[in-house]
Amino acid sequence: MPPVSKIPNPRYVIERRSRARSAVTAALEGYRAESDSLGAATVIIGVLGPEEKNHLLRLLTDEGDGGVRQQADVALHLAKDPTPSVKKAVASACVAVFRFRAKSNQLLGTSIGPRLWRTASGQGRLKKLGRPSVVNNRKVCQTVRDYLLQHSSYTAKRIKVAGKIVQVRNLKRSRRALWTSSAQMQKLLCLRAWYTHLGKHQSHFKKLKCRSDVCTFCHKYDKVFLPSLRTLLSQSESKMIAHQPDYWKAIQVYWNSLKLQGKTDPDDQCSLQYVRAAIKYMRRMLAARAALPVPDVAGALGARLDFHKDEADAMAALAKANVILECCEHHFSGVKRQHGFREDKVDNLEHHCVDIQLDFMENMTTPLGPEEAQDWFWATARQSITTLGFYAHYWLNGVEHRQYFHFISDILNHDSAFAVQAFGDLLLRLGLSDQRTVLHVFADCGPHFRSYELLWCLVEVCKSKFLTVFLHFLLEHHGLQRRWAVDYARDHVISDVSDMKGALEAGAMMTMSLDPPPAGPSYHIVVFTPAAKPKFVDKLDNSKTDLQIEYTYCLRIQRHPVPMYVAVIKDFVYSDRSTDEQKGVSIGNVVMKRQPAKEESWRVSYRKTEPEKDNLNVGVLQRRLDHQKHAKLANLASRADPEIVKLARDQRREAKRKAKYLRQHLHSQRPPNMGIWKELSVKGDATEKKPLRPKNSKPKTSYVEKSLEAIEAEILNDVLLCSCTSKTYEPVREPDMLDTGFTVREISPQAMRIWLVIQVVGLLFQFSLWREVSSHLAEFEGVVARECAPQHLTHGVCAGPSWNTSAFQDFVLHHQEMHSFEFTTSSVPPTFLLVVDPVAQAKALPIFGYGREKTGAMR
Repeated sequence: MPPVSKIPNPRYVIERRSRARSAVTAALEGYRAESDSLGAATVIIGVLGPEEKNHLLRLLTDEGDGGVRQQADVALHLAKDPTPSVKKAVASACVAVFRFRAKSNQLLGTSIGPRLWRTASGQGRLKKLGRPSVVNNRKVCQTVRDYLLQHSSYTAKRIKVAGKIVQVRNLKRSRRALWTSSAQMQKLLCLRAWYTHLGKHQSHFKKLKCRSDVCTFCHKYDKVFLPSLRTLLSQSESKMIAHQPDYWKAIQVYWNSLKLQGKTDPDDQCSLQYVRAAIKYMRRMLAARAALPVPDVAGALGARLDFHKDEADAMAALAKANVILECCEHHFSGVKRQHGFREDKVDNLEHHCVDIQLDFMENMTTPLGPEEAQDWFWATARQSITTLGFYAHYWLNGVEHRQYFHFISDILNHDSAFAVQAFGDLLLRLGLSDQRTVLHVFADCGPHFRSYELLWCLVEVCKSKFLTVFLHFLLEHHGLQRRWAVDYARDHVISDVSDMKGALEAGAMMTMSLDPPPAGPSYHIVVFTPAAKPKFVDKLDNSKTDLQIEYTYCLRIQRHPVPMYVAVIKDFVYSDRSTDEQKGVSIGNVVMKRQPAKEESWRVSYRKTEPEKDNLNVGVLQRRLDHQKHAKLANLASRADPEIVKLARDQRREAKRKAKYLRQHLHSQRPPNMGIWKELSVKGDATEKKPLRPKNSKPKTSYVEKSLEAIEAEILNDVLLCSCTSKTYEPVREPDMLDTGFTVREISPQAMRIWLVIQVVGLLFQFSLWREVSSHLAEFEGVVARECAPQHLTHGVCAGPSWNTSAFQDFVLHHQEMHSFEFTTSSVPPTFLLVVDPVAQAKALPIFGYGREKTGAMR
């Protein structure tokens, strides 16, 4: 007998096939009756293939019964096989028997899919009619890409898309906000198609969560002022509605009409436009109500006065908010104007112009590596590296060139002197010819750039190289540093400036491979070592001019036609006004002022130790092995043991958790304006090149450093408690005047045991003493309760036989005899009790008094 094929286990069948099998079983169970089982078996056998027919015949032969019911049971058993052929066979049987899918579903109690039904009946696939999908349209894809490029900024992050490494662009707003703010995008794609299209074709456009070094005013406006303004508007509306329910109806209708016309600000009711309109509307309502007579009703005058008072308070609060909104609007306008001019220069640079932008990046601390040992983080093993970035944009031989220069150095000075020397080195490296007559310099508002020292440097550049030099200041935040060093440190160790140069060069090569020059920008890494710091500083003498550099964002320096004069400087306030000569104001005489430098030399970062370069300290391990050899196990251990690998993995995980906790803790305690540039409150010459701390003075600890030191102290205490049993641990102690060098670890275990025994004996003695004192106090309280019973009280004084027995004495007084008595008491005033028996004898019993000790006499 030939072997029988094995039916697959239903547990390993996917859910869709499981549902199909259940439908087949339910359909065939309807034919289990005696009359219909033959028809069911016949129909199913008629649509089965040859192999499945032979399988069915073998099953019938094995059963030894050719009955109708047995055929139906075998057919049902065969239908449980979840193969596509069986599903098609059942569908074909339903087509042959019922001819209609609705009738089949109604009679069998199951649902046969439309695609399977059409396949079984020999029909083709159904074509979907309607609007064609625009998600994959090339024209739509290009339109959306152009729109996203306008509302995104360049980042150094890279991701892989369709097997290629592409640069990630940071969206300035969320994807939903970009769609809702553009009528063109709403007409082109619905919201669901917009999300689908971005995820499928524009996945490298992302809204990054973390923004660092943001503008102080913008941050305060978003996080502090807007919530308070919303609360103020809500409270004002509630107060007015409480007095007059339809108070805001007219202004709401007017505002909604303006919104439909697209004439309202994007901030809606939190905008300056709405606050101004609300104040004007409330003034008109107040004037109109004042002209109406007061109703002759009880309490109407008081209600009118309360209404006027609440309305006046609301207008005063909104007036204060209006002043803040006007100041913020001026700031936003300046940001828009300066950056609009900057973007225009980037896109449309004239052939005779040179565009240079400079900015200090965040200091990098070395060493860095894929795995960092514990001794890498010691203070003596760390070194900071300063990076000053330049962006140069110019035309050469009809080709547009964009170059990035990264000047890295171990000098920590972020001041104008370092920027001036680096700027001079950059001009020498560019080697620009005399054909370029205009130089545009863009910088942020930091004190190292917004200074009279850098301004005088540009005056010297104007005299020697360019006819006209523009100095522009940007209002908004700095750019973020690239992650080249972090990416490089995943596979290499960065120890010093030369390693940092290699890391930056590797990142630059990767970036230039994505967009190679000259079409794309080129990157140059320069290890900059400036000359000795000059002893004198040359700067513009603003005392003879009308210039206040902290209140301007655009200065034009032009070579004077008369050689004996230095230059002509005009203040245009904003860069977009520099195209009109009439809008510039001359600052007056341009004179240099030379003064001694506050610091004689550069502040250089250095390291005392380089633990990442040290070899394995075999001596320590050898000494441990010699002393602990008797306790060594017979089994050998290796670095790749699962337990050791798991322990290392857990340690890395705990290190990440610790770093995350520190970041969150510092972020929660960080003041809002910590680490962000603020506008200068005094003149530029008073703050420029200001040293970080005076000479020969201790550095001050900032708020964040104090928090970090407190957290690190707690963690260090836990580490010391866990490591106190290690003989190789030697804590570093700070020298102290009263420090004798004694540590707890110098006490031997025997001395510790003796000290513990003494402590236990002292505790037992104290416990016994406590019990004895408690028993005596209990006895004393019993005596007091017994002797001061009510029967022993005389005029509220205890005069029992057991009281004052030490002073008890009997005296017999005879007629005309004088007796003297002396008693001692501590009461104030002295108090005595004399008990006289007129019949037999007199008894004198001194009673305890109240107060200090005194002596009295009685005659």
